[in-house]
Amino acid sequence: MNKQYLTWADIDMCMEYLYPLCDELDITHVIGINRGGLIPAVILSHMLGKPHVPITITLRHDWPIIDVSDKAKDILNDKRNTIAVVDDINDSGATFDNLYNKVEISAKLYDVVLFDRASSKWDVHLSAKTIHNDDWIVFPWEDRNE
Repeated sequence: MNKQYLTWADIDMCMEYLYPLCDELDITHVIGINRGGLIPAVILSHMLGKPHVPITITLRHDWPIIDVSDKAKDILNDKRNTIAVVDDINDSGATFDNLYNKVEISAKLYDVVLFDRASSKWDVHLSAKTIHNDDWIVFPWEDRNE
């Protein structure tokens, strides 16, 4: 499998593309999916001037781990909220599928990712780039010695 190494300049270009799209949506909160979505979520939170709250959805074990704080539950359950749910990449769609199907949600959610794999079974609302190959994307905040 080929690895595609991204730079911080690549991330900046993605965020500059996503910011005006999110700004038009009247986002009230930004939720970052731990781990990969935290950095782009915090960047977007600062750009929009909106609060950021992290959640954890991990699918790399024999069972999914979904950890949503009481604060995040309150935000997700308030129908007055419009939330950008940010992750670094939508590979298979399983992360968003688990969020939508295992967490109680009343707010309006927009899935926002830096990279969207065309083969994913989940259609995200906003992405900066679509990937049409099987390359492994290595973000600048990840360990490059894996």
